[in-house]
Amino acid sequence: MRVDASQSPGILITNGEFTAFTTEDTGGPSCSDCASSQVVIGSGNTGPVRFVESSFWGPSATCATIQAGSSGATAFVGCEFVNWDVQGGAQGRAAVYQGGSGPVTISNCDFQETSSDKPQLILAKDATKAVFMGNTLASGKEQVDDQTGGAKIVGLGTNV
Repeated sequence: MRVDASQSPGILITNGEFTAFTTEDTGGPSCSDCASSQVVIGSGNTGPVRFVESSFWGPSATCATIQAGSSGATAFVGCEFVNWDVQGGAQGRAAVYQGGSGPVTISNCDFQETSSDKPQLILAKDATKAVFMGNTLASGKEQVDDQTGGAKIVGLGTNV
């Protein structure tokens, strides 16, 4: 799914199921340099996008990519994140990549990846606000890669 623009009332998605497959999975040629994402929030988006009780799975690079330039709020509440950083081998990609300047909220979600080398969230240099709390982490370790220098991020919380 790709969101290039949403209005101020936002796009609200409940009980969504988002999957990604490589061409190898469908009998096609090798896809070692693929970088798919189940959800992409485009650089021009200024409105909110919210995912509630949704599932993200399949051998993708990331589950959700919020591109640089996006200023809308994005939220994931009660979601399941099953597979990420699979395509092209493990490269340290996160389930959610926040490259935009809008706030991102990730709460009460289940991150089913057991590897402690795969971050749940990457906050790129333009990120301004993030809430990451109340999540269940199969790896037992919170992995938030804060590339902002720490000064711009608020609300990082304790996870179980």
